[in-house]
Amino acid sequence: MKKIFIVLALIVLGVVLLSRACSPMYEDDDVIATFRGDDILVRDLKVLYEVGAPAIPEVARNYIFQEAVIYEARELGFEVSEEQVDNSLENFKEFLETYEARRERRFFEDKAEEYGMEYEEYLDVVVREEIEKSLYVDLMEEEVITSQTPEDLNALELADWHDEQFANWYFDTLEKYDDEIEYHFDVEEIEWR
Repeated sequence: MKKIFIVLALIVLGVVLLSRACSPMYEDDDVIATFRGDDILVRDLKVLYEVGAPAIPEVARNYIFQEAVIYEARELGFEVSEEQVDNSLENFKEFLETYEARRERRFFEDKAEEYGMEYEEYLDVVVREEIEKSLYVDLMEEEVITSQTPEDLNALELADWHDEQFANWYFDTLEKYDDEIEYHFDVEEIEWR
């Protein structure tokens, strides 16, 4: 029995060490990418989610897409109102007070502590900014995709159509700004499309 435990412990240790060796380790202050001259830090990617090292490059790409969409929205004169942001933030805070959201609340309490902020301050500053960004993406998605929705599709066809349109929008946006994006990781290791 003791041999089995030792063998299992060695296998687990080997898997952990191998996974660390195969995926790059990132520090929160590492610059993972640059978009339009602005550095994107690993910490920026972890504001709302717990992100492991293997997912960092993909999350960085999603972050750049979001920033590109916000840039385009503002260039086109679209604005998200303070009232929209306030309402969404209040709804989110109410959700965090529910029993079902206890894990999410704990996550944000831990993030606030990690950032040296009080919980409410973290929500009012950091989460508020992320909600505003999300509202810009929703606004542009409405403009670019939803407003173009064919009327003769059933629910499944509509879901497939929307997914395809979103994927095209996503990759087209990243391609459009390719000259303004600099990745600070090995791009060849990532399957983009």
